[in-house]
Amino acid sequence: MSDAELDLIVQDARARRRRIRLVALFVVMGPVLVAVAVIAWRIHRDEVQQRAEDAARYMPHEDDARIRQTIAAVRARVLEIRAAWPRATSSEALAALAPGTAPCPLRLAPPTEKAARAYVQSNQLDTAGLGNLDFFVVALPGEPINDGLGGLLSSLKGTENDMNERGAWRSKVEELDAWNKSLGEYVFVVGHKTQALISGRAGSRTFTPGHLEGVAYVFSYDQRRVVCAAPISVSNSDQFDVVYQDKGGFDPGFVAALGALDRDLMVKAMSAIAGAARAVEDPPSH
Repeated sequence: MSDAELDLIVQDARARRRRIRLVALFVVMGPVLVAVAVIAWRIHRDEVQQRAEDAARYMPHEDDARIRQTIAAVRARVLEIRAAWPRATSSEALAALAPGTAPCPLRLAPPTEKAARAYVQSNQLDTAGLGNLDFFVVALPGEPINDGLGGLLSSLKGTENDMNERGAWRSKVEELDAWNKSLGEYVFVVGHKTQALISGRAGSRTFTPGHLEGVAYVFSYDQRRVVCAAPISVSNSDQFDVVYQDKGGFDPGFVAALGALDRDLMVKAMSAIAGAARAVEDPPSH
């Protein structure tokens, strides 16, 4: 065998060894490369999905200027209302008002039966079905009355903070746009509230109904004055159901029942106000 033939044999053997090494490398690294590719694809998919969710959840920063203008407009109106509130709701001002015979010009929807039952039993809050229940506060005669605007101011501040981070929430901006058109009305009762009392042990409890009596006033934020009023006198229902989870602690059934009684009285009051409210008559001029 010539030297040239030997060289060819050696070169062929070396080539086969290289191919074997390449095949072995592919066998070892192939699954790793596939796994890396799958992970990269999933990361890309998650990023695309996250961007889509963010676009649905947050307003684009291009809208920040308009949103800040709306916030400024709503905040200015709130401050104007707060400036007018003490005088419009003072004891003297309320004493000069009297409900007339004309229906209340504002829409006061009583709680629906379904929403009221869910709210009383398990504190499920259906804002649409509960009518004006969200805007309801009780004050004793002569006491300062909460204007109900603190939560709105906090929401405005929260939206500003959101814009400084990921962006304003679309749902918050929708509320903001609605507030910019109308802040709606606010219901408060000046009177006396007697808390319901519960006695007995679990399984055999009884209760003494609570009672609310006084005058309900409907304050129009947009008009900055009380526009409707109604005398009310309501008591708790004779019986009611309550749903709660026993997570331990101090008698959760007792605590849940107290909350349900309080909510039941609020529902009764709102139904009475919605049916009895009349436009106030202007006080006589001197």
